[in-house]
Amino acid sequence: MNQDFDGYSQPKYKFKTETLDITLPANQQQVSEKIKLEEAVEIKAVAVVKGNVDKILNLGFYEHGQVINDPMDVSLWGRLAIGNHPIDGFFPLNSKGNKDIEARLIAPEAFAAEVKIQIVFFIKQLAAC
Repeated sequence: MNQDFDGYSQPKYKFKTETLDITLPANQQQVSEKIKLEEAVEIKAVAVVKGNVDKILNLGFYEHGQVINDPMDVSLWGRLAIGNHPIDGFFPLNSKGNKDIEARLIAPEAFAAEVKIQIVFFIKQLAAC
């Protein structure tokens, strides 16, 4: 039996955050960075853009080169104002962690100046007793 869940009470969780900074250099159309995330019950992410993004800039996530979240415009990865907690507006990742997660920025058209983004990962784990 799972010691974190006795069948009568709710399982206990702990929460962590990790950040990943990515810079897309000027006049380039793609860049990627990897981060190792611990095993989780659930992982959510949100992205914050620093710089002028006046064109489409896609952000996608991969494990072992396989898409886990399709690339979509980075503006869609922003935190939504929903729910009672800040993390309610984070976007769920199709991963349970314990692997390298690759975040990839893809610009259909290159930007004249570099673009920086920070991705915040919210990691929900079972708490050890």
